[in-house]
Amino acid sequence: MAYELDVFNKFRDSNGQFKETVSNDVKGMLSLYEATYLKICGEGFLDEAHAFTIAQLESLVGGPHLSSDLSEQVMHALKQSIHRGFPRLEAKHFISFYEKDASRNETLLRLAKLDFNQLQLSHREELCHISRWWKELDLISKVPYARDRAVECFFWSTCAYYEPQHSVGRAVLTKIMLLLSVTDDTYDAYGTYDELKLYTNAVQRWELSAMDELPDYMKALYRALLNVYDEVERDLAKQGRAYGVHHSKEAV
Repeated sequence: MAYELDVFNKFRDSNGQFKETVSNDVKGMLSLYEATYLKICGEGFLDEAHAFTIAQLESLVGGPHLSSDLSEQVMHALKQSIHRGFPRLEAKHFISFYEKDASRNETLLRLAKLDFNQLQLSHREELCHISRWWKELDLISKVPYARDRAVECFFWSTCAYYEPQHSVGRAVLTKIMLLLSVTDDTYDAYGTYDELKLYTNAVQRWELSAMDELPDYMKALYRALLNVYDEVERDLAKQGRAYGVHHSKEAV
């Protein structure tokens, strides 16, 4: 691709090999290593750069040319690239590395910490609401094998989208995942074949009247599933986006 020649040729010498200056600049090489995870099929230079930077960084870890702080950062990057990790966890790691950097920008560092702490506080408040909803639902007492996975499911929803403007989406996704996790346990380990046939038929019908045919322990789960989707549909209807609920039901 043309942009490879314009942007990355500066890293090569006249023989097409990586320049020695690349190996001498550890921070620059670490940045290039992270950039290689954004490659797409056919970007040959980034494939080469990926293999080169890994080999060079691995050879430097624990050596005399790296400070302990920079060595720790390199080891973490080799274990978990920023672009393949959970953004908020990687942000926390990067902040801890950056505040040890002698060339750090104090204003930028304070802003990063403020952003992280403020968003973390918002996530905690959202988790409190989810935990309260789950407790009031009281599914654990009605479905004996149901597990309390509210925190786990909320964590996974923040992996999908952590930004503050997606708070409603996180709540919806967490509630649905909680109910589907109980449903999954029902099919995997608890329900009998005949009971599961009844539940499958009820979900396909998606009607409250279908609950009458279910065993008692399944009624609570089925009612909760319908109620969550009704709640989501009402909220999305206010935004003119209720059409999305149909596709989610089909996926269930």
